[in-house]
Amino acid sequence: MGKTLRPRFCHMTEEAARVLLGAGMQLLGVDCLSVDGYAADASPVHNLLLPAGAVLLEGLNLSDAPPGDYELFALPALFEDRDGAPARAVLRAL
Repeated sequence: MGKTLRPRFCHMTEEAARVLLGAGMQLLGVDCLSVDGYAADASPVHNLLLPAGAVLLEGLNLSDAPPGDYELFALPALFEDRDGAPARAVLRAL
């Protein structure tokens, strides 16, 4: 059976995004399909993080990776005139 979209999934708040930016965050990976809530008006978290230069990896699934230290490579598909693309996340153990 396929998974169904859950409108009440956990998501980032603007306040949490500001705290992370203040701490120097440059990349945010989340396992849900958006850092904003379901049907969020005007994508407030995207509009806060992206202009600040943060990179977002949404829909990230690292559940099969055993505990440890890794280097993360995110290899995006290249599309002209786009601000986002699907990416293959690859971990290399350190």
